Amino acid sequence: MIEVEMHFQPSENRLRKLLLGAEFIREIENHDVYYDFPDYRLAKVGIKLRKRNGSFELKIEKSKDIEEEIENEDEIKKYFQTDLAIEKFTENNMVILTDFKTKRTKYKKCGFTIDVDECDFGYNVCEIELMVKEENKAQEGKEKIIKFAQDNGLEFKKIMGKRKTYLIKNNLELFKKIWGDHKL
Repeated sequence: MIEVEMHFQPSENRLRKLLLGAEFIREIENHDVYYDFPDYRLAKVGIKLRKRNGSFELKIEKSKDIEEEIENEDEIKKYFQTDLAIEKFTENNMVILTDFKTKRTKYKKCGFTIDVDECDFGYNVCEIELMVKEENKAQEGKEKIIKFAQDNGLEFKKIMGKRKTYLIKNNLELFKKIWGDHKL
């Protein structure tokens, strides 16, 4: 599946407007651990290997706001060309890049998933996403998200993702080592 997602940081009033009429799905706490090789080759090219609440996910950036999402362990093993269980593969070959918890409140509105995240390192973000089956539908999905966001009065500005924000707050030297000063 292809995940099309955009991040926003709305004011409390804008968030209330966005959630007006939305269907509450659930509230959950996610524990995310991101892994990478010691040379950080995955992060440098927009690939994320994450263990969320005990299950691994691989996200491969296709373009800004568009990622291929792989949640099947056999498919993740195939990507890394290993016969080892992913847990063992990460233990043997990788380091922990970030480790944090997020309280996530999930909603549905007009066919969109809206995630409101409060991270344990003092970062809050709202994600609006659509899942599409084929990569050639991703741009259309992004345009739908943009229209939905505009209709709800959300402000468009560059929003740093949770992983990068975590590193800026907790390990700025590592952030610079991976992405340099130009990503700040």
